[in-house]
Amino acid sequence: MEWKDILNFNQEEIFKFLENEQRKRSIYPNPNRVFLPFREVPLNILKLIIIGPHPYAMKTFYSDKGKRLSKFYPFDNGIPFSVDNGLERPKLLKDLLEDFPKVSNELTGWLNKGILPLYRTLTAPLGRKRDHLGIWDDFIQSVIDNTDVPVFLIGKDTKHLEVPSERKWYTDYPDNFENHLPELFKLLEL
Repeated sequence: MEWKDILNFNQEEIFKFLENEQRKRSIYPNPNRVFLPFREVPLNILKLIIIGPHPYAMKTFYSDKGKRLSKFYPFDNGIPFSVDNGLERPKLLKDLLEDFPKVSNELTGWLNKGILPLYRTLTAPLGRKRDHLGIWDDFIQSVIDNTDVPVFLIGKDTKHLEVPSERKWYTDYPDNFENHLPELFKLLEL
C-alpha cells in the first residue's frame, strides 16, 4: 500500500490554490517539494509522525537592544523542520536536534527510520507563516486518520488536530518541549 492509496483530500482544490498563490507571491517550500516527505518515508516503514506549526518562511533576528527584527529568508527545503546542510539551524530544529548531534540538518537519518515530519500547513508565503492555515487541514487530518503510528504534535497551531489519545503526544513550544523528546525518541530507539 502507498500514500496515494490512503489519503483522502481535495487534491484539485489544494493545487488550484497553490497555483493561484504562486502567481501572486513566493511560496515555501517550492510547490514541487511539498510532498517530498511522502516520497522519502514510504508508508511501509512509517513509525512516527511529527507535526509542527508551519514552514520556515522567515527568520527572526534581534537588535543589540533586544528589539525583534524579522528578515524574510526562505529556509524550507521541503522536508519539514529541516534546512539544507550548511545553513544555520532555526530554533525549533536546534531544539529538536539538541540531543542528537549526529543527525544532519536535512534529517535524512529520521526519514530513513520512518519518521515523517510534517507541518500543520505544508506551505506558506515568504514572511507570512500563517497565511495558509486551513487549506491543509483535511490533508493533515487524512494522514492522521489513515495511519496507526504515534503522532507528536508541537505547538498550539497543532492542538486542534484530532488524534486518538493512545497515539497522541502533545507539547507546547517552547514550553515543556524538552521534557517530551527523550522519552519519545527512546521509544523509537533513535
